[in-house]
Amino acid sequence: MPEPTQQPPKKPAAAGFKDPYGTFNFKVMIEGMAEAAAGFTACSPIGAETKAIEYRQGGEHQVVHRLPTQVRYRDVTLEYGLTDSKEMWKWIDAAMKGTPKRRNVSIVVLAPDGSTEAVRFNLSKAWPSSWVGAPLNALSNETYIQKMTIVYETLELA
Repeated sequence: MPEPTQQPPKKPAAAGFKDPYGTFNFKVMIEGMAEAAAGFTACSPIGAETKAIEYRQGGEHQVVHRLPTQVRYRDVTLEYGLTDSKEMWKWIDAAMKGTPKRRNVSIVVLAPDGSTEAVRFNLSKAWPSSWVGAPLNALSNETYIQKMTIVYETLELA
C-alpha cells in the first residue's frame, strides 16, 4: 500500500494585502433621477487640485513657504447609452437654457461581486456643462453613446 503523500504547508496570505477594485464595476446615481434613465458606460477620472501661493518670510530668504488657497475640482465626463427616457435630456436642457438644476451625484465603485458598494464619491451641487451626441452612421452597428460633462462644487469620499 502506497504511503500518503504529504502536501507542503500553504503559505499564509500576505498580511493586510487586498486586491484593488476594478474600474469596470461602477454605477452613477443622480439625485431625483431613476437609475434606469441612463446606462453609464464610462466615467472620466475624478480629481481635485489645491493651488498654492508662495511667499518668503523676512530674514529667511532661502526658504519659500507655500500656503494652500483655492481647491479646483476636475470636471467629470460621463458616457451613457441613449434610451427613450427624457430625464437626462431635461437636466441638460435646463442648463443650456441658463437655469441649471443642481443635483448631488454619486459615483459608486462596486466590489467584485458587482452589487456591493465598495467606495462612493459624492459630487455636490452638480450640473451638466456640456453634451455631445454620438455620430450617426448607417453602415455601423455601434450603440448610440452620448457624453455629458458635469461640474460640481465639492467632492467627498463616503
